Amino acid sequence: MFQGGVGSKFNERELALSLDTTIAFPENAVTKKNIFINIVNPLDTEVLVNISAPHIATFTPKEELVPPYDVIVIELDTADFQITGTGKSGKGILIQSNVSDLIISGLSFAWNSADMYIARKASQLGTEYIIITHCDRSRVCQFTVIADEDNAFIEIIFPHYFATSIVLDGKEFGPDDEMTLTLQKSQTFQIQSTSDLSGVKIRSTNEKLFSVLSGSSLTSVRVGDGRDYMADMVPPIAAWGCEYLLVRRNLLQYGHDHIKFLASASGANISIIGCGPVLYHQILEYQTYLFNMTCERVHVISDEPVLIAHFPVGVNHGDPAMFFPTPINHYVSKYTVYIPPGFGYCAITLVMETLHVNTFNLSKVTDLFSPWKEIEQSLYSTSLVDNLKSGVLEMTHTSPFGGHVICEMDWAIMALTIGLGNVTLKGTQEYTSSTAIAESSTIQGDDEAFRDTSSTEPFATTTGNTASSDVATFTSKYVTTDASVSTYTAVSKNDVHDATTEGYITSKETTSTLQQLASSTSSIRDVKGSSSTAGDVTLTETHSNTNEPLLHCSCCKTPSYSDSNLPSPEKLFEIINDIKKTLTVPKKTTSNYVRKLTSAWDERTSSTVIGGVGIVVLCVVFGSIVAIDIITLFQKQR
Repeated sequence: MFQGGVGSKFNERELALSLDTTIAFPENAVTKKNIFINIVNPLDTEVLVNISAPHIATFTPKEELVPPYDVIVIELDTADFQITGTGKSGKGILIQSNVSDLIISGLSFAWNSADMYIARKASQLGTEYIIITHCDRSRVCQFTVIADEDNAFIEIIFPHYFATSIVLDGKEFGPDDEMTLTLQKSQTFQIQSTSDLSGVKIRSTNEKLFSVLSGSSLTSVRVGDGRDYMADMVPPIAAWGCEYLLVRRNLLQYGHDHIKFLASASGANISIIGCGPVLYHQILEYQTYLFNMTCERVHVISDEPVLIAHFPVGVNHGDPAMFFPTPINHYVSKYTVYIPPGFGYCAITLVMETLHVNTFNLSKVTDLFSPWKEIEQSLYSTSLVDNLKSGVLEMTHTSPFGGHVICEMDWAIMALTIGLGNVTLKGTQEYTSSTAIAESSTIQGDDEAFRDTSSTEPFATTTGNTASSDVATFTSKYVTTDASVSTYTAVSKNDVHDATTEGYITSKETTSTLQQLASSTSSIRDVKGSSSTAGDVTLTETHSNTNEPLLHCSCCKTPSYSDSNLPSPEKLFEIINDIKKTLTVPKKTTSNYVRKLTSAWDERTSSTVIGGVGIVVLCVVFGSIVAIDIITLFQKQR
């Protein structure tokens, strides 16, 4: 499959494929957009990759070398690769390598629209999905199925509450209808609709792996707000989780973020902690629940695995983005994230167990970090890594953590999770129990990782416990392009400055070390260009703990209420019903009802006096009237 190319070190016989990923680009309805494939190498050795499009004859397969701790950016022809309308196409892009650690993402970018998603590796794909989309005011919802194997028999089932119908090849599909099709490897199938496609079930009847992208070609999430393109890769049902941590920016002009929940065949009872009294909600099978998140941070616990979509909005313009948060039990201790150029503001929200934040103390470093804030009634805290520049950012710690990225410019916003975590799916993917079919990996690279290639200022330092030599490290270097390369620029050469900083934070219990070496250039290129890398990243780490704990949900059937001793939702409902029965009094036994029917004797003196005075007054009045009438009668008789 691999074609010989510049700098090739391997031939087809020597290459044993470890990475075999297919991505695609759903329709972005704005004009003048560009689409890019970002390939990040988190390792200290260069990696060979092959990019091909088997079903597009005009595309010549390319072979590229990704430098260590670096990224290559490949620009594609939008007309050739953007998927439009409803139907089948061959516009999938195949990315292969002998190293599985590479992190692949797809970016659709325009001056007024953007979104980026992380592509799932074959080991993270499934055979059964249920999707979440959102479209408002007659805008277009869409999802795209991407086959990862040949002869994938795909079955698409529309929910009973589907509000419209889809016409394909002269046949109409509506609520509860099933659509079947066959896809070959890297072929795609897209459905577009002006109605919400949330709840659509997609599965492979012959257990062939595939992926699904969902979102909207252009939409707003609230009336009067801006519109934007949204896309993210849907987690398969087997990768759903029971616990999530959600964080929103506290924007004064926007009172809440939309959070959409989706339950599978077993339904779910969810508890939302951290926003005042615990909120309970029951989601029926294959139903969605829209939650307006007004608090900055919440902890979601469910008795069954659920899928969650988060819709943050941009500052001032209100354009929406969409991403699927990573469940807590899939958090890892190392991430690598690529922050693309062209955005005026980028930030990363971090979430981790409060117990470990004193060894990851971001508040004592620079104003790039906000202090850790604990989620109310939860064991987890959040922090914001602010004002990040473009590049590859790596972050490590000895304890698992998670988070998401938000980048903005004047008229666009993008959001995505910082990594997919330790998800490795195996066996049949049809979801039949409450336990996610996932396993953690200790192999470098199976942890989605992250390293910085950006700032000219000293980046961040975190603290590590001296007893266990825990060290949280940030390293950074610059990304730039050669003037002859036909792609967008991450950092111009004129803006690149050499800098070396070394910082130390010391406290009673913690010590941390940061070393940052800013290199002169690194590579961003399109498929036609080649470039070289100068400069390395120095990563200082005193100890690596191979037995790091993972925050697995111990039992999805029984929610964990952290430091609260609240009963389960089912038990709570039972208690409430018992209290209602105990406190309920039959209406006919109430004193108010009885007194309406009878007159009771009152033996009080005051009551007797008042009654007597009343009788005297009535007798005097009526007696006077009668006396006057009698006198008048006698006068007339005379």
